[in-house]
Amino acid sequence: MSQVSPRIRNRILRIISWILPVHPSPDSWFKKRINQINPSSKYSTLFHEEKMGCLKWSDYSTIYDELFQNFQNRENLRILEIGVLEGGSQSILKKYFHASSIIFGIDINPNCLNLDTGTNIRIGDATDKNFLTEIVGEMGGIDLVIDDGSHLSSHQKKTFEILFPQLSEGGLYIVEDLEHSYLLESKGIPFSPNTFWNQSKRTTELLNNEFRRYKKRFTLKINASELFSIKFYPQIIAFSKGKRSTPSIVVTENYRPH
Repeated sequence: MSQVSPRIRNRILRIISWILPVHPSPDSWFKKRINQINPSSKYSTLFHEEKMGCLKWSDYSTIYDELFQNFQNRENLRILEIGVLEGGSQSILKKYFHASSIIFGIDINPNCLNLDTGTNIRIGDATDKNFLTEIVGEMGGIDLVIDDGSHLSSHQKKTFEILFPQLSEGGLYIVEDLEHSYLLESKGIPFSPNTFWNQSKRTTELLNNEFRRYKKRFTLKINASELFSIKFYPQIIAFSKGKRSTPSIVVTENYRPH
């Protein structure tokens, strides 16, 4: 579809969207832009003070203040953001977390090297295992990952399956902009098992792996024992890494079976 003119492409997408219950393109959402991100204790303040370009959904400030609360004062926190764009998000992360934090940003656009974010920018493909492993090695490990890259489900899945195993114990892996699992232009079809949103829903089965005696298909390929929780928010999913003990029942001293 990239070989046809934008006018013809948009017409084709509209026709398909009449047949399938999907949104053809994210462009229509730009007509609904507002000037204020949702108020929050910290993220929204930094967002509105930021001088570099940054684009977020309105709920993200509230979500990030919740997700970041256990990390914001940690020293030597290692943060990797996939997708730099105009540099605003990198700049916000630098101000949000402890001054000793090690912050890297990955983008495929070499122009991002010219951005004055005060962070470490590297150019490369976020689905390239060798490239990602090299970056993690340069950082000395990773504690927090934010995927704001291409938003294609196939890319989100591949990057997650490479980086989540390398995440530190207690680390957090965040995937943004999962509305693209529903957008035709991003190859998202809501009822397809291959969207990142739907694969993440199936991955919740791993949290009860010991009780499941059937094989679950279309899950993210990670070690079930390393997945401690999955949190779903509007357009965001957050995976926390932590070893789970083998399920066992604990009772108080005075418990008596009925």
